[in-house]
Amino acid sequence: MFVIDVPYFNLNHIYNSGQAPRWIKLKKSKYVIPFKDKALKIEQQRDRFDLTRHRLILSCTEEDFYNIWFDYFDLKTDYSAENAKVKSLGKKFKMIANYGHGIHILNQDKFEMFIFSRMAVHVGYERASVAINHIAETCGVCHTQSMREVGKITWYEFPTPEMILEKFDKLKRMGEINLWLKSICDAIVTGFDVAESDNELFKLFGMHETNAFPLIGIEKTLMKNFDVNPEEFADWYLDGVKNKGLVYTYILHRVLAKPDKVESHGSY
Repeated sequence: MFVIDVPYFNLNHIYNSGQAPRWIKLKKSKYVIPFKDKALKIEQQRDRFDLTRHRLILSCTEEDFYNIWFDYFDLKTDYSAENAKVKSLGKKFKMIANYGHGIHILNQDKFEMFIFSRMAVHVGYERASVAINHIAETCGVCHTQSMREVGKITWYEFPTPEMILEKFDKLKRMGEINLWLKSICDAIVTGFDVAESDNELFKLFGMHETNAFPLIGIEKTLMKNFDVNPEEFADWYLDGVKNKGLVYTYILHRVLAKPDKVESHGSY
């Protein structure tokens, strides 16, 4: 077990921001996170005497924390400062930044995020989240691991392209996803580099290019709240902003966490 105080970090907001479809929620502020061939049990607790301080309790060694999870959670970035920059853009930006405080943009497995991003573009976040877990459970490596306080946890290591091709016939029919999943895995096996993808969502969640600004899942919200063509939003409102991806993630978190309020009232 490793315990550390981490400022401006919110597990629940990250979980609800759309970028972590395979996290296993045990309860509020407590999750199991599969990542490559490892799984981390993590809990966030607020200090009883200083409510501005939080600590993370992780089921890993200090060495693994700094070698793996420090980068995974992007703890080198000062997200408090980045949040303040978003707030300075105006009232509506301040509202989404306050609502999504503590969100970090994760450094996740590139192939997994490539598949997830492609699915989100084609079928939306909800169906993509179901599908990415189905692919992991059907084609990936199953692990059963005893974790202190929660007992045995079953989690799945995300498969390689070769493993998906080997077990492709065992996947459920997932509509248009099946149409391209096999062909893209074939392409990767024969030399296609996912880093060459022009998918803006993958650039953000897979390549950690934080200047990327996808539109998946937020188009209606941009039109209702900013009265602008979504394609022109970044040019109109984010000119000179380096971390456009964090703005996107804040807006997406607002939509996914409270879609009824955002859509019905047409404003933040």
